[in-house]
Amino acid sequence: GTASILLEPQSTNLITYSQDFSQSSWAKINLTITSNNFISPDGTTNATKIIPTTANGVHRLRENLSTVTGTYTQSIFAKKGEYKNILIWDDNTSGGIGVNLDNLSIFRNQNNLGYKFENYGNGWIRISVAFNFSSQQMRPAIYVYDNSATPQISFAGNGVDGLYIFGAQTEALSYATSYIPTSGSTVTRAAETL
Repeated sequence: GTASILLEPQSTNLITYSQDFSQSSWAKINLTITSNNFISPDGTTNATKIIPTTANGVHRLRENLSTVTGTYTQSIFAKKGEYKNILIWDDNTSGGIGVNLDNLSIFRNQNNLGYKFENYGNGWIRISVAFNFSSQQMRPAIYVYDNSATPQISFAGNGVDGLYIFGAQTEALSYATSYIPTSGSTVTRAAETL
């Protein structure tokens, strides 16, 4: 057969805590976090369960990043739990993609440059979505929607049910490169060379 060589460019994950969503840099609204709750795509028990509280409203995680101009891609690994509908969003551009993790159907799609789903097995899907910023602060956000046939962003959870996330990444490219873990600062992966 023919061998193909895929080389990745240098890229920086601008999310400072890509796995630890309990950190204060991740602003939470009506959401509790259970860290190291489930086996992530890297094979260790370091995925997070995000659990909507009983408050009636939106259930959101968000990091506030720098002000940028140009194309950036946001990505996250997600797995359905008791909830299946997740919105990968930017709160400043009001853009993103809403995905049913059960069947990869799309319930919301606006103000983005394109998106991609990659299956990592065991129910894990890596969702990536590209945005164009025009001197705007990046505010990558994750929302849990309810399970209704027309998913709703505003609802009351029960404080127990949730879904799973792992490996948040935001990078200055039009597509997602392989996952770059961070734990308190941005991390740059060098370009691959032969």
